[in-house]
Amino acid sequence: MKLRDVTSNDLRMILIWRNQEHIRKSMYNDKEISWEQHTKWFQKAQSDNSRVIKIFEYNNHPYGFLNIYHIDKNNGTCVWGFYIGENNSEKGSGTRLAYVALNYLFDECNLRKVTGEVLASNKRSRKYHESLGFKNEGILRQHILRGNDYEDVYLYSILESEWREKKASIYNKICLL
Repeated sequence: MKLRDVTSNDLRMILIWRNQEHIRKSMYNDKEISWEQHTKWFQKAQSDNSRVIKIFEYNNHPYGFLNIYHIDKNNGTCVWGFYIGENNSEKGSGTRLAYVALNYLFDECNLRKVTGEVLASNKRSRKYHESLGFKNEGILRQHILRGNDYEDVYLYSILESEWREKKASIYNKICLL
């Protein structure tokens, strides 16, 4: 299990993943993305020093996507977003992705805090963050327009010290899968 840089060869796969309805409904932008929009996003991401995008692989097969943005080296913080795009993913792929990603962010990027934003309707992701040791830092009330209604966004974070305490239990969970 590993992370690798996104290349232009990955763009079609990522676009297919991202445009799946079950992934779109968990994103701030739930509209389908065109190829032109997607390639512009990739070009912008490549030139943004405060962003890193990675493919998550398990057994040499791509399963998911990791988006790290608002990287602030001065304060040691970032925001993460991710998804498992492969429909036939191995059980526990999300936990594996998180384990590799959090180790990467704390060990290789030398960050001290990772934050995430989760739509209130995405109860599965809220539970997932909490199972990894993330703490709920608050709610942005009526923050995102979804259809005709505004939806709350939950703010989560995990500190490096909290991850150090939690990571062995997450690793053991992965080994049991």
